[in-house]
Amino acid sequence: MWLQTNHDMTQEESKFCTSDVLGISARQHFRAVGISGNTLYIYSAYQVHGSVRIIALKKRNAKIQGLYCVRFYLNDLHEASRRKVPTLVKASVRDLHDHHNLDYTAAYITCPFQQTPDPQPPSSSVRQPGPFKVGLAAETKPFRSLGNFSVETDRVGPCSVKDKHGAEEHNEAESHMRKKVEFTVCSSILHSNFSDFAYVVEKIEMGRLLGARRLVFYNTSISDNVDIVLNVYLQDWADGKETLEVVVLPWKLPDLLSADKLYAYGKVAAINDCLHRFRNSSNYIVFTDLGEFIIPRNPSNWSLLIAELGRTQPDSSEFLFQNTVFRKQWPSPANGFQTIAKEYNSAILGFTLRENYFFPQKIRSKMIVDPMVTDEIGIHHAWQVSGKTYNVSKEYGLIQEYKKYPPINDISTEKEWAKRNSSVSDVFAVRKFGARLAARLKGVWSRMTSTSQQSAFDKEKTRGLKSARKISTASEEKLIRHLPIDTTHRFQQVKSLDSMLLVYAAIWQGDNVRIVALKTLGADIKNLSCVFFRSLMEPSPSFTAAALVSDIPEHHDYQHTAASITCPVQRQTCDQLRLVGLTNQTHFPPTWPEVILPVEALETGQESGKNKEELASGDGMYPLEQNVGLSVCVPAMYGFKNAAQLVEKIEMSRLLGAGRVVFYNYSTSSNVDAVLRMYARDWSQGRDKLEVKVYPWHIPEFEQNGKKKQLPIHYLGQMAAIDHCLHRYRQFSEFIIFSDMDEFAVPLQHNSLYELVAERQKLNPFRMGFLFQSSVFNKGRPSPALGFEKDALRYGSAVLGLTSRDNFYFPQNKRSKVMVDPKKVDVMGIHFIWNGSGITDIVPLEQGFLAHYREPLKNCKPGVVDSRVVDIFGKRLAAGLRKVWSRLKNVSLGWEPFKKIDSKRC
Repeated sequence: MWLQTNHDMTQEESKFCTSDVLGISARQHFRAVGISGNTLYIYSAYQVHGSVRIIALKKRNAKIQGLYCVRFYLNDLHEASRRKVPTLVKASVRDLHDHHNLDYTAAYITCPFQQTPDPQPPSSSVRQPGPFKVGLAAETKPFRSLGNFSVETDRVGPCSVKDKHGAEEHNEAESHMRKKVEFTVCSSILHSNFSDFAYVVEKIEMGRLLGARRLVFYNTSISDNVDIVLNVYLQDWADGKETLEVVVLPWKLPDLLSADKLYAYGKVAAINDCLHRFRNSSNYIVFTDLGEFIIPRNPSNWSLLIAELGRTQPDSSEFLFQNTVFRKQWPSPANGFQTIAKEYNSAILGFTLRENYFFPQKIRSKMIVDPMVTDEIGIHHAWQVSGKTYNVSKEYGLIQEYKKYPPINDISTEKEWAKRNSSVSDVFAVRKFGARLAARLKGVWSRMTSTSQQSAFDKEKTRGLKSARKISTASEEKLIRHLPIDTTHRFQQVKSLDSMLLVYAAIWQGDNVRIVALKTLGADIKNLSCVFFRSLMEPSPSFTAAALVSDIPEHHDYQHTAASITCPVQRQTCDQLRLVGLTNQTHFPPTWPEVILPVEALETGQESGKNKEELASGDGMYPLEQNVGLSVCVPAMYGFKNAAQLVEKIEMSRLLGAGRVVFYNYSTSSNVDAVLRMYARDWSQGRDKLEVKVYPWHIPEFEQNGKKKQLPIHYLGQMAAIDHCLHRYRQFSEFIIFSDMDEFAVPLQHNSLYELVAERQKLNPFRMGFLFQSSVFNKGRPSPALGFEKDALRYGSAVLGLTSRDNFYFPQNKRSKVMVDPKKVDVMGIHFIWNGSGITDIVPLEQGFLAHYREPLKNCKPGVVDSRVVDIFGKRLAAGLRKVWSRLKNVSLGWEPFKKIDSKRC
């Protein structure tokens, strides 16, 4: 299939681009071309300055003669079948620099073609786009074809990849369309089964803070751990959740080219491929290795630095930075970051001693270039560049290289030896970026190492990071890695206070941001401020506001309680509310807040003129939610193994009219995890209308007498989970019901709960809640429904297996559950509403009640047969259970048959 170029795109069209790589690409490889007794290894081809330039590897100094380029044109983009007779142009071949006198080198093959386009077809108004395919041919009679190669165009415009399934066909048919960014970083070749994933994460996150919006890696061979890390970033970009694009290109070298024949795995070819591949879609390209960072010393980021340098020397096209080495033989974690540096294996936070030496320009230096006027990049400077080279003084910026150096054999003078072996403390990068880098690393690794994140991290190599379980097959892992099973939320402690405060999430409420928290009961937290940021790139906050901390009722006399932190804001400032930090200072803090949370559930931005795509584009924290009629909120699962009960909860919720079921996971077994992932995957891939959302809910333990213990708080912080679910989904749910895993509010005269409650609200619009009285279906009296005996046993169904309930209903507000209009409720309790605007409607028992399937509260209570739930939902429930478990054949149900109470004990 011919590779076809695209029309130029308008600036407006180019705003919304997504990656054309869904996963680590394996489509591009070196292709061998034999000519004149030599072999060329072709990797890529680009249109540059009226020619096609091919990136290749070849034997150094080998003369390539009789090589021709075959050029194909497409005159009319809408007449793809119209092709001109191919034209042959003689090719030129040139070795590139930095070959280190080894046998093989990187090379350019140049194919010149005419600058004047061919005449347009009379019907066409489309300009001549240039070649869209180039071939190589040997000068024989007749000419011998050596192969055809796609020409990359790196056009700036909208990406048209619709989904995973159509991505490969699209990329074979069209040029790459990319969003233009200010800075692209071309990084190292990852080789030798590269496994230091902490290095990769720090490279990406530090690049983000410095100003990068695209990072490029070349992959020769990487470990499973690194593959997982990179794919998280790739998927987030492809899903529109991430503003930083990570690109991973295959770099599988020919077997012949061993390390003693080609320098640094063909690094020169890779960096020049990166230069050409992203020249049109980058204002500047940064060339640094994995352990290197260009740290601006005067302005706060690359953008401000280049602007400042450009004013000093306007014609500069290359900015060259001197190198200094932070030796990894000298561990020296920065004050205040010792734990984080060790836990996340951070070079920047963990090594603050550097050599007392700066390398001269062009020796171990690295550069930022204007790609449009740069023709050849070397390892330590540009070899061909139009315009001036700016030798940046170390007062403006430095290359900080973190490396474990071997014995130094290249020292030329005794003075240099003395300087390089003496150390000085340099904490400039930590002071400037440390707090923000630590926050980014915490967020990334909490996601990577969550038990909900199915990754293959090796425990020994994680160096303090928790290991996550490896799933059974690689193909299954590809499917479930990036599902709506949340791995980013966690409790974080605000340590700069006199009492304990754990924060979980920050939620947009219109006129305030509400932070879900746990705290010491009764502790009076004063002088706490909310500090808002547009992004982590900002050198200072957008604004600050005084925080109000309030205990939430129903603490049950435990030492700790759920709490809410209210940060007042104005609606017109919603575009500045991407992040909120907490500090115990009343003014803008001189240091970065120790805890920073993304602001969730932002409105679609009508007040600020923003649309959903813009709100969804920032750092993965603004997923576009679906609006549903009913959301079901289920409290935290702890040591939960009963997959049968979980499936029944979800399938009954579906029948009751739910569009979303939200779970909180403190700890679950592998069979429960498999069930949750199946549902989450089905929804994320559009196969199921019911959304299953899972939040991690691991409350930090505390130490007492040398032993780890659970935080003393009622029922795993159930009130905080309720508060989070209420406020997180209030904008996206007409109604929300709060019920345990073994409870169902059942309508007796309507098709669904939604219909029942919507009808009752019409009768009285001031109703904010609808209370269902409870009655217990007793597991001590197994009583399978007639006709469902086998299904009840096969699928561990309480609804089908228990039709004998206690012969009474609990009074109102005792063991009841409430379905609410969330926009009218501020504080929700376990069994009733604590604070809201409206009245609570008691649902008549003939219209609905709460069926609670549980162990008996008291043995030997009189029972009554009640088959109403089975009569209404039994057939549909049984069918749903059969369908689900047919897909979970190797998953344990995790339940035990109900045991009848011995009547002699009564």
